[in-house]
Amino acid sequence: MRVSVIIPYYNPDSDLLVQQLLTRAVTSAWESMNGVCDCQIVVVNDGSPAIPDSILPAHIPVESITIPHRMLGGARNAGMDIATGDIICLHPRAHVTPSGFIRSRFLDDKLSAAVLLALAKAVADKQ
Repeated sequence: MRVSVIIPYYNPDSDLLVQQLLTRAVTSAWESMNGVCDCQIVVVNDGSPAIPDSILPAHIPVESITIPHRMLGGARNAGMDIATGDIICLHPRAHVTPSGFIRSRFLDDKLSAAVLLALAKAVADKQ
């Protein structure tokens, strides 16, 4: 069973904090799924300047595409167009406040992701 994780990325100002957030999102998705099931990570650059190679972890296979700015829904749809997984997970978009605080639904979604991964592992073990 293959799981595709779609991570939208929008950083028109090349803000270092947002770049670091992408690194953490990719690493978190990989560490959560690696060894549990086959994982595809798709980063969709939603009209931002090019993503520096240095912010995508070299040891993690990431498929990255760049599209004209289409907002969150358009970025997710573009990711779904190239996703090859049996299950598609949409990584929630985090927001960085002016003070540097990171707000993300991801912290609340970890339990749901764990349940989904356990189900995927159970199905894969039966095959």
